[in-house]
Amino acid sequence: MTETRFHLSRRNLLISAGAAALTAACASGAEDAVSPSEGLEGRVIYTESVQMSGGAPNGSSVFSIRLCQYPEIGVAWVWASVMTPEGSFLFADNEIPWSGKAADAANATDVHYAASVGDMTIRFSRTGKHGAIDGGTLEFEKGGEGAFRVSATFTRSDGYVGLLDGRSEMFGTVEAVIEAGGQTRTISAPGQWHEQPQSEPRFTVPFVYSSLWGKGISGTLLQSPEGSGAYALRSGKAPEIFRKAEFSPPGAERTVELVGEDGTAHTLHLEQRHLYTLEIYGKTWIGTFVYGSYLDQPVVGFINNWLM
Repeated sequence: MTETRFHLSRRNLLISAGAAALTAACASGAEDAVSPSEGLEGRVIYTESVQMSGGAPNGSSVFSIRLCQYPEIGVAWVWASVMTPEGSFLFADNEIPWSGKAADAANATDVHYAASVGDMTIRFSRTGKHGAIDGGTLEFEKGGEGAFRVSATFTRSDGYVGLLDGRSEMFGTVEAVIEAGGQTRTISAPGQWHEQPQSEPRFTVPFVYSSLWGKGISGTLLQSPEGSGAYALRSGKAPEIFRKAEFSPPGAERTVELVGEDGTAHTLHLEQRHLYTLEIYGKTWIGTFVYGSYLDQPVVGFINNWLM
């Protein structure tokens, strides 16, 4: 297993001049889903978010499930989105009363997250150090009308640490059983594990954020009004860094114009497989599942738009 570390403060340049906005947008909690809980917009308060995402190599089944907990005020936010050949399935609740405690995600080596409300339960666990985990598990179930369930394990192969203090993005293999639409599907797929404990306010900067996963390549791409940047991880190789990443709007095809540190340009072509929207502080967040190629390698993943 390989691990790549880049450490910098929230206001410093991230790797290259063009990646300064990558840090700013990540500080906003790019891939995270936030609730309109009264008084939380822009508030400095400790939060812990965890997310697992994965997708069949052909892009036919994709899931992204995330929990963000607010230990100081007893609130949890849960977003769970699943797409299979049977259809799309969504659970979103930003006002879950939560009686848990902080996971101490940045320091503990055996971490557990859990929340429940009504007929929904969610549990994450991981072993190993934050930013260099050994593996993780997810159990999510939503009963009743539109019921669906995801049971998954994550095994790390690559990682990227230090987009800002506390943030980690791990890439590897997801083994998942998805029960939805009256069918059960098992996938062994590339995917991502993400954790981000922080006290900075979430969702304060507009952004477009993408996470792409493949057997040969994975990475993150991010754009904000202040700039953009991206990286690509390939096993056994140094990360490839891009100082510019510009996304086309949500649509049947998503393109991303990349410029490397040496000035080399690349155009990514990604097919939009599913689009869904959520409300954050009375505004619309757009999530999309995509399939295509990243630097000529097959990938599946997501692109999320927030106020852009």
